[in-house]
Formats: sequence, C-alpha cells, structure tokens
Amino acid sequence: MNTKQKKIQQAILTPEEAIKSAIAVREMATRLWKLRLTRKLSPETVARDTKISLRLLQKVESGRHNFSLDILFRLCEYYKVDPDKIFCGAAEALVEATAIGWQS
Repeated sequence: MNTKQKKIQQAILTPEEAIKSAIAVREMATRLWKLRLTRKLSPETVARDTKISLRLLQKVESGRHNFSLDILFRLCEYYKVDPDKIFCGAAEALVEATAIGWQS
C-alpha cells in the first residue's frame, strides 16, 4: 500500500466514528441555530451580514452540512460567542450519547 492509499484509508471513518461525528455536527448546528433565534435574527439577515449563502446557512443550522472552521468562526464572530462554547457543547453531547450506548 502506497502513501496515498494509506492516507485515504486513514480518512475513512468507522461506523462508530461517523455516528460520533454526526452527533457533534448536529449539536454545533443546534447551538448556532439557537444563537440566531435568541437574537431574533432572520436567516436572511445572518447570511447577508456574514457573507454566507442563505442555502449554506440553512444547511449548517439543520446539521445537514459538515461545515468548515471558517464558517464556524465567522458565525461565532458575528454572534460574539467564543467558538469554545460551540465546541464544548458538542463534546458534552457526544459524551452523553456515548454514555447511553453509542460506544465504539
């Protein structure tokens, strides 16, 4: 197996890792969605102000998109929230999900 094949193999998630990743993304998405709602902002306003397309913002907030750190940081800066608040909440949800049976 060459180096490129090894890198590809390392990038593939096991089913358990994929579930954990989906839980973390969903939790971060929910936190971002709640931030927008608590500030009484429309998706159109946030999309315009952050220069993120409305469609992408909707996918991010629904957890249907594995968003980049750039998107996360732009939204955190816009909402004036430390990214750790978003990450830590996702980690807590992952720990909770693991405790109820999503163990690898």
